[in-house]
This record gives sequence, C-alpha cells and structure tokens, in this order.
Amino acid sequence: MGKLLNFIIKTSIYLVVFLIPLAWNPWTFEAFEFTKQYLLIFLVLLGVLAWITKMIFVERELHVKRTPLDLPIFLFVLVATVSTFFSADLWSSLFGYYGRFSDGLLGMLAVVGLYVLVVNTVQRPASLVRVFLLSASAALTIGYLSLFGVLQQFSQLPPLLQLTGFNTVAQSLEGFSLFLAFLISFLAFLAVRAEVKQLPFAGNFLLLFASFGFLLIIDIPKAWVVLFIGLLLVLLFGLFQRVWIGEVIRLRRLWLPFILLLLIVILLFSPTRVPGFTKDVPEEPILSQEISWSIAAGTLSESGKNLLLGSGPGTFALDFSRHKPADFNLTSQWQLRFDRPGNYLAEVLATTGILGFLSYLGLVLWFLLASLVFLKDKRSIPFVVGVMV
Repeated sequence: MGKLLNFIIKTSIYLVVFLIPLAWNPWTFEAFEFTKQYLLIFLVLLGVLAWITKMIFVERELHVKRTPLDLPIFLFVLVATVSTFFSADLWSSLFGYYGRFSDGLLGMLAVVGLYVLVVNTVQRPASLVRVFLLSASAALTIGYLSLFGVLQQFSQLPPLLQLTGFNTVAQSLEGFSLFLAFLISFLAFLAVRAEVKQLPFAGNFLLLFASFGFLLIIDIPKAWVVLFIGLLLVLLFGLFQRVWIGEVIRLRRLWLPFILLLLIVILLFSPTRVPGFTKDVPEEPILSQEISWSIAAGTLSESGKNLLLGSGPGTFALDFSRHKPADFNLTSQWQLRFDRPGNYLAEVLATTGILGFLSYLGLVLWFLLASLVFLKDKRSIPFVVGVMV
C-alpha cells in the first residue's frame, strides 16, 4: 500500500509540473485557464489525499515539515479567505472570474496545497525542474510550429490550433512572451549556479537561445523589460556570491546573463530591426498604471471593510466598472471592460485590501531573504529552485 501511495503522490506532482504549461482544451467554452485550473485542483487534491492516507495508515504518524515561508503564506491565504467571505461577488472570489479562473480562492488553495505537497514528499526537488524544462521545451516547439505556419497546413485541426502564434501556455503571445522571459532568467540562474544540474549542458543552452529567438521574432517590449529585470537580478546574485556565500566568483559563469543584458539594452533603446525577421503580432490591451492604481484607491475608499479586506479575490472587473475615471470613456479603449489592472500589486490592493497587500509584500520579501539564507548552504540550492518552480 505504501508503494502505491508513493506512486500516486509522485505521479500527481510530476503531472502538475509537466501538464500545466501544455494543457488546453479547444472543445470547451474556455480553452486555457479553465482547463489548467481543473487539472491543478484535481491532481493536487489527489496527491494531498494520498499523502494524508499514507501518514495515517502506513506511517501511523502525522508530521508536516516546516519552512520559513509557512507563516507568510498562511497569513496571505488567511486574509484572502476572509476577504472571500465578505466579497462583493462570492462566486467570482471562490472560483475566479470568467477567463481568469486562477484568481479565485480555490485556485490559490490548490497552489498552496502543491507547495505543501512538494515540501513534504519530494526528496529531490531538482528533478521537478527537469520535468518543467521538458514541458517548457514542448510548449516552445508548438509555439514555433504555429508562428511559422506549420500547424495551419493541417485543415483538420481544431480552429484554435490554426491561429498564427498559437501557444499552450497563455491566450496571447504577450502572455507567452512573459513566460519565456521568466524561463530565460531561470535558465541563466541555472547556468550561474553550476551546482544545480538539470538538462544536459547543451540542452539548457539550446532551450535558452530558442526562447530568446522567439522573443526576437515577436518583439514585445513588456517581455524585454521583464527579462531585463530578471537577468539583472541573476547577475547581481552572481556578483554577490563572494560577499554573501564566501565563494570565489568565476567570471565565466556570469558571461551569459551579462551578454544577454547588453543585447536587451540594444533592442530596447535602438530602433534597428532586421527586415523580414520580426513578425507583427496583435497587442493585448492593458489598463494603464495610473488608472490601475486609481481604481485600487477608489475601491479602498468605498468602506472600512474594503480598506482592510478589499472587494474580494477575482472581483477587479467589478472594481473597474465602479471606479474607472470618467475620462476613460474618451480613450480608444472606452468599449473594453478590463478584468485585470496593469500590474498585479494594484489588483492585490484592490481585491484584498491593505491587509492583503502588506501580507503579499511581506511574503515576497521574506521569500527573497529566505532564499539568500538557504543559498549559503549549497545542499539547499535544489530545494530553493524546486520551490521557485
């Protein structure tokens, strides 16, 4: 029985990591978010139930590993839970808003369940990273096939697959480009930290340069900005290795993020483009930062409850309808109803209030601090990388 439960636990975790970037369903009313959330909740629930069953009937002992992130995560989830039960739209707060099912309380609890499951059951977190990179490679391959029209040659495919720029990760190429920006930064981190071994050396670099090439082709400015910040953090981390960890810096480890940063600076500030190389992709309409923060401030000013707990997770579309400025109707986006702001912090502030905003910032800052402390011990590096994924 113990072997069967271990197999269920391990399989559920690995399937989550591998399938979430690839899962989509063109035959339902919502092809991406809804399918991914169903998959996430089902597999995590299956793994958690198997883990609890193993502790009760096999080990006959209940034990949960503790990490420095437990308290910040618990506080943020607690605030989100209380905010949900006082939400302006209970169903959206529980299950997520249409088209964005990941911002509901159930989706949040599923992510926390995955975190607890990984911390308590995975002995080699680095293997999860290998599975994630394989999944990302498959998603990138599908993106290339669609971008160059290979998929469009098969008329029997579902209509969604025949769209130029189709990808399995997100509903738009902008979302996919942000995923690739994170992926490149993560691969650069793996190159700097030689102790973390995942795919073969050549495989990591092939995936990195293929991702960078995809970003060059679609040329979305927001992705370059995100990638610049990510690579800058990797480079700063490498430069502070000697001071913080006490090991001698090997400059050959830092050449990759340094050269990529130089290329990004050239791409951001130079009007030079290679004719016929960059493809025109439709831009996703995004709410301006000024209006995003204005709506968040307006939501908090509604009542004392909103000031502390916000309008409830997944209810930014309602906040937008109530508090968008009058001059928004004079812009070219007047006919659009936004369900998300221009940045996630404004959404956290509007939907979970001051308490949620402060607990979320505390969680992020504590994660960075805890990562620096753990990275002093090279044996803990795979654990930190596994939690990141």
